[in-house]
Amino acid sequence: MSELGVAGHVTRDLLASGERIGGAAAYGALAAAALEVDVTLATSAPDDPALLAPLVHPRIRLVRQPSALATTFELSYAGPRRRLWVRASAEPLSLATLRAVAAPAMYVGPVVGEVRPEHLRELGAVRLVLGVQGWLRALDAQGEVKSAEPSVLWRLPERADLVLSEEDHEAADALARELSSAERAVLVTRGARGVTCFSAGSAQHSPAPAALALDPTGAGDVFGVVYTLRRQRGDDRATAIARAQWAAARSVEGLGVGRLAEAAAHVMSGSQG
Repeated sequence: MSELGVAGHVTRDLLASGERIGGAAAYGALAAAALEVDVTLATSAPDDPALLAPLVHPRIRLVRQPSALATTFELSYAGPRRRLWVRASAEPLSLATLRAVAAPAMYVGPVVGEVRPEHLRELGAVRLVLGVQGWLRALDAQGEVKSAEPSVLWRLPERADLVLSEEDHEAADALARELSSAERAVLVTRGARGVTCFSAGSAQHSPAPAALALDPTGAGDVFGVVYTLRRQRGDDRATAIARAQWAAARSVEGLGVGRLAEAAAHVMSGSQG
C-alpha cells in the first residue's frame, strides 16, 4: 500500500512555449516521488503516453479511469494576470476510482470540480487534505475560468483540512475563517508572502522561507502534499506547515518540482537548515 494517495485530473497545459503536464494531482504525485514516498495517483485520462510519460516513476502507482479526452487548459500570461481556458474535459472521477487509492492519507486536488464532495465522505478513516481550487472555478461561454460561487465548500467533509490560494477567491480569508473549526484547519497560501492557518476562527501567519523563484507553478500542491504527509507522520499543524513551506520554496527553484529532491532529507526529517 502506498503511504499517500492523490486524486484529480492530470491535465494537458498549452502555453505559448509549448505543452506540459499539469494538475494538482500530477504535481502532488511528482512531489511525493521526489521525496522518496510511495504514492498512488487516481485520475481520469486517456491512455496517452505523451501525456502520462512524466508520471512513469517507480514510486508512482497510477490508477487511471478511462476517458476519451484529457482535461486541457490553454494558459496566457500576456496581461496583468494569468488567464485560463478549458479546451477539453476528462470524465469526473468515480467513487470506485477514489476508493482504489487505498492509502492512509490523501490529498485531493480537483482542477474543474471533477471530484464530488459526497464521494469524499465515503472514503473511510483516511487523513484527508483538500486543495479546493477546482471547486471554486466556473467557465464562461468561451471556456474561460472564472471565480465560482463557493457554497460547494460547505459540502466537503468536516474532518478534512482545506488548502486554498489567496488568488482562488476574492474573499479567500473570509471563507477560510468561516470554514475553519476546532477540528478543521483552512490554510491560505500567499506565495512568497507565506501561509495563514485559520482554525476555530483564529488566524496564525507563517512567513515563507527565502527562495530563488524560477517557476511557481504547482508550489501550492507541493505545499499541500507535504503538509498531508507530515500530519500523517505525527507533526502538529505548525510543524507540518513549516516543513511544507520549506518544500514549496525548494520546488519553485526550477521547472516541475524544482530542487525538491535535493531537499528530501531536510523536508522529511524536519531539518530546515
